[in-house]
Amino acid sequence: MGTDVKSIAIPGQQYGLIQTQYAYARYQALDANGNKIDDPRNGMKVLKTDGSYLRSNSYQNQEYTTVGKLTPDFLASFRNTFKYKNLSLSVLIDARVGGDILSATYNYGVQFGNLSSTLKYRDEERGGIKYIDSQGNTQYGVIPDGVFAQNSIIKDKQGVTRDVSGMTYQEAYEKGWINPVKTSSYYNRLASWGNGIREQAIFENTWVSLREARLTYSFKPEMIKSLGVNTLNLSLIGRNLFYIYNKLPDGINPEGKYSNSAGSFAEYGGSPMSRYFGFNLDFSF
Repeated sequence: MGTDVKSIAIPGQQYGLIQTQYAYARYQALDANGNKIDDPRNGMKVLKTDGSYLRSNSYQNQEYTTVGKLTPDFLASFRNTFKYKNLSLSVLIDARVGGDILSATYNYGVQFGNLSSTLKYRDEERGGIKYIDSQGNTQYGVIPDGVFAQNSIIKDKQGVTRDVSGMTYQEAYEKGWINPVKTSSYYNRLASWGNGIREQAIFENTWVSLREARLTYSFKPEMIKSLGVNTLNLSLIGRNLFYIYNKLPDGINPEGKYSNSAGSFAEYGGSPMSRYFGFNLDFSF
């Protein structure tokens, strides 16, 4: 992903740290001399005056921020066979716990409102705040969770200049100075390529998959005696059937990485999980 988001190996640290210059900027209060001071709002996401989020590399000289790791905590597999008379069912379950993945599919889907998760805030039933915009049109919006950066000056709805530095968007809204951020604008700004926050598209890549199920019927000897064989087994097989658990949102395939290199950490328009079905016939003389 170049300078946008990268994985890196640092001596003495865990392999495959995921870093970006486009994480959420985190608020840090300063005194009159520019020294860092304690403040209850330190660590909150930082907002621009239009209500969009400020990137980490644009705030107080922050460089790359570590936002995850590509290596899982552990991998696991479980296989068992259940038998009843002449039927047997064999199942293989694979699991990955921990580690992170960047989903460009999610990023673009949020920007253009193509994912079901972006239905949130579109109307009052989904948590959107109803308001009248400057043109007199009814809109629905959202109050971003964050605090305005230092030296943030806005024009309120009456055209009065207001200093909102260090103030949350909620506080400015409650004073009647600003409207909620229009829902479509909120998502577009959050995930756009030029100004969006990459951190919002990085997720814990934990999943449990039903990798294979095999149902086998073993014919009784008397049933196959005329065929001249000693054993005959017929199996129906399904592979990659479904995810029992998938922590990624919107049904994104957690195994759809665009590269299998050692430093790969991103899903970029990957194909959905593909199921395979077949049968197997084995016999012995």
